[in-house]
Amino acid sequence: MVDLTFHERQHLQKLLQQQGSIKYIFDEFVRKVGQIMTGWSDSGSENVWIRNANIERAIENELAVLREKLLDNIQSHTTDAWERSNLKTDELVSGFIDNLPINETIRKGMFARNEEAFSAFMKRKVDGFTISDRVWKVTGTAKENIEHYLSSGLSTGRPAALISQDVRQLLKEPDRRFHRIRNADGKLVPSAPMAAYHPGQGVYRSSYKNALRLAVTNTNEMYRLADHERWKNLDFILGVDIRRSASNKGPCPICDAMVGKYPKDFVYKGWHPFCICPATPILMKEDDFMKSITDENYQTSGQITELPENGREYLEEQAAKSNLKTDSYLLRDNKKYFNAK
Repeated sequence: MVDLTFHERQHLQKLLQQQGSIKYIFDEFVRKVGQIMTGWSDSGSENVWIRNANIERAIENELAVLREKLLDNIQSHTTDAWERSNLKTDELVSGFIDNLPINETIRKGMFARNEEAFSAFMKRKVDGFTISDRVWKVTGTAKENIEHYLSSGLSTGRPAALISQDVRQLLKEPDRRFHRIRNADGKLVPSAPMAAYHPGQGVYRSSYKNALRLAVTNTNEMYRLADHERWKNLDFILGVDIRRSASNKGPCPICDAMVGKYPKDFVYKGWHPFCICPATPILMKEDDFMKSITDENYQTSGQITELPENGREYLEEQAAKSNLKTDSYLLRDNKKYFNAK
């Protein structure tokens, strides 16, 4: 494990602040929806919105506000992550070349930012979905959670404060509501709403947790990808050292296995959602760098060209178990390192 630099500590603080802001957005949504739901009445139909069209419209309006706030939050934090990463790399470049006699063209080139990469990230699709699409899915899950709550009949006669409390718990920890019941044989089985709800692999039942995962992971990915876009084009960087963070709270089978030094064109964006393992550039010695730009025949030494053996072994082991596909989170951006192996 490594101690965190100022920029890594700042990045973690920003992620924690974003988690707090997502919680506030959901708390506001819950408070307003709780008040609206006091007007709901049970029509006895499986469709909870029968004879409650006005209630559904009001909740849909609040869901639209929730979508807008979540999307604004994600976009603003993503932009901030891009900017912070670039400022960090600007400091790195300045510190390395300040006392070196290099021409202005080379110097300026080291501070170039890839705005096209930023635009592509903001518009990108993951598994066919844009960020906006995925926010829609989060709020769709929230509506499903609310419908299951209404179908339970628990809201009838309850005051707004208690309904808000129920909905808050439902959105954050729906398994408390999607409880298990005893069947005729006395065995615990999922209740009907729980059995009918299949969010998919890597997706929570909780709309709040899905929003948190989407927002924080997106910010973290942008920060790491902004690092990558700059570092891969800096000739004085030999590779990237990825370590466990001193802030990690325990072992992680993925992060522990993937520790090591990587080529600078290896795309690191975190090993998994919520990953906080830091990446540090491996630098040339200043004398070697000057030789590399003044002597075209100079052979740079120390360039990292292969993945660490422990990391490769872990990925190949997982692939052999069919736990990984070439388009998985770990591999999709680095297929060239595996297709030929």
